[in-house]
Parts: sequence; C-alpha cells; structure tokens
Amino acid sequence: IPVFQRNLQSELNFMSEAHNMRRCADNFQDSLGIRVPELIPRFTSKRVLTMEFIQGTKVDDVESLRAQGFDPALVGREVTKIFGEMVFCHGFVHCDPHPGNMLVTPRRSAGAAWQRGRGAGAREFDVVVLDHGLYREISPAMRRGYCEMYVLRNVCSVMLHRGKQG
Repeated sequence: IPVFQRNLQSELNFMSEAHNMRRCADNFQDSLGIRVPELIPRFTSKRVLTMEFIQGTKVDDVESLRAQGFDPALVGREVTKIFGEMVFCHGFVHCDPHPGNMLVTPRRSAGAAWQRGRGAGAREFDVVVLDHGLYREISPAMRRGYCEMYVLRNVCSVMLHRGKQG
C-alpha cells in the first residue's frame, strides 16, 4: 500500500487514533508539562472519537499566552522537550505537530501555582497534544543515530565557537 493511502486509512480510523492516544498518555503518565485528553472508550468507535474537552490557547498565540501569564519561551522549550522525549526516549512520534494540534492550559495539579521554578512570574502550564491519528515508530538504531548526530553537532558547534575565540 502506498504511504499516502496507508496514512489516510490510519487517520480515518478512530480506533487507531484511540490506541495512539492511550499509548502517548502511557508514555508520559509520570511527566509534568504534557496532557493528552482522556479518551471516553464507551463512546468511541471506528468512525467516532470521544474525548475530554480541554480549553486552551494555541501554542503560537503569543499575545494570549502572555495575557494569561504564560512565558512563550518556556512554552517553546516545553514543546521541544516533549517531542525530544518522543523521538529519543519513546521512539513513538506524533507526525502532525502544528500549532492547531497543541494547546497551552493552566496546570491542573498543585493548584496551578504561579511559579514554575524557571522564571519569576511564569505561570505553570501543560501543553495539550491533540490529533493522535498519525504516529511513527523510530527503531532503537535510528534513535541512537539521532542521538549521535545531535551530540556530534553540539561538539562541532562548541569546537567552532572555541576556534573563533582563540
């Protein structure tokens, strides 16, 4: 089956999306900073996906984020951390990470305290990841290769920076 056809079949099967939602939620069950809407299985079928509604702000709406007390730079770092963990730790990666599929919402645990520990005045938040229709598995060998490439890139960057100074 061609990739486009296989992806379309997966995207249109809400049981597949429900499975991906559960797996993503399980992967991040002990993590702060990410929320996956809770699935309502008894109202979910191949053609209907029913999940918790979570009110939030799109990750790229900088003005609204600031107005709510969220630091957009921290939001960006959290998104990077989440997707880095998907790639490097879980090997199970969300394939449609655009701003419409990610919301920012006040952290529901610890009474949504105003300090995040990374900057004064930064409100605690979670990134809500939506649209779990398409994921890809990354093999351990590929993940290791990504890690080596990342480390090599950073080592080269440091060496180039040192060369410019000296």
